[in-house]
Amino acid sequence: MKLIFIFSLPRSGSTLLQRLLSNHSKVDTAPETWLLFPLLHYKKENTVLTEYNHLRYTRAVNEFIKSLPYKSEDYERYIKEFVVNIYKCYSSKNKIYFLEKTPRYYYYADDIIKIFPDSKFIFLFRNPASILGSIINSFGGGRLNHLFGTYNDLAYGHEFLTNAYDKNKDKALKLNYEELVSKPEKNLEVILNYLELGKEELLSLTNNEKFFTARLGDKTGIQKYSQISSESIEKWDEVIINPLRKYLFKYFIEIIPNKCFEIEGYDRQNILYRISAKRSHSLKNIWSDLVDIIKTYLKIKFKLHLFFSKQFSWTHKKYFS
Repeated sequence: MKLIFIFSLPRSGSTLLQRLLSNHSKVDTAPETWLLFPLLHYKKENTVLTEYNHLRYTRAVNEFIKSLPYKSEDYERYIKEFVVNIYKCYSSKNKIYFLEKTPRYYYYADDIIKIFPDSKFIFLFRNPASILGSIINSFGGGRLNHLFGTYNDLAYGHEFLTNAYDKNKDKALKLNYEELVSKPEKNLEVILNYLELGKEELLSLTNNEKFFTARLGDKTGIQKYSQISSESIEKWDEVIINPLRKYLFKYFIEIIPNKCFEIEGYDRQNILYRISAKRSHSLKNIWSDLVDIIKTYLKIKFKLHLFFSKQFSWTHKKYFS
């Protein structure tokens, strides 16, 4: 079985592309597996808190890997074998490809491309202002209360994603969300040629039950759209309803490195001009927005979510880094 990886930021249209490609008779998929994160995290010493002591784990595993005949090549070869067999177990027998779509795989895109060199890699980009607007509308229901959970995506994700694409562009296919929804037939033809698959009718967005029942994945787009729509391309500035949001949009656009805009194909100055030109003198939602921004800042600055969220109550106990 061959693999297809879609690398993108959250709210970039990866679920739409996944649904389209899953219509092909030779492609199988699962909504979001998150399978590779712990398997590829053995190199990173200081990003996980555990009771078993992740720091010592990484040192022990890496020391053990050095004793293997071909060192990391052996270890990664068997990671690949394990993962491919898991996907085979999940998939129907007549499928050629398994499509893996987990947005935060952008953190590990280089490692994934190295371990699965014979796979296909699609980098999906979207206007960063549209991503922020979509996060506010979908994850936050119109509020800014999901900024903490997506801050790293907005602040650092573009650089991770574009660096990985720039390094591996000779093996990958670059795609822009705006082009996909504006000219779906043309772009799907390009994708199928890249995947070396026969042409099939893929434009319908079938409501496969597994997209609805999965715990993770984009439920908003699945429930709202039964066909491809380009209406979201130009709607992002409708979210800018007060001066605070105007500042927020400018902040997230300005911290993205210039190289990201060059590679992704968007004009930073044009986006900033459009933000500045947006009339947002209203005080609508400004107090709830202010509360959400302050909460986000305090969580990031003082890690308050570790103390007040039930999900992280385990951190109150003794743990090792």
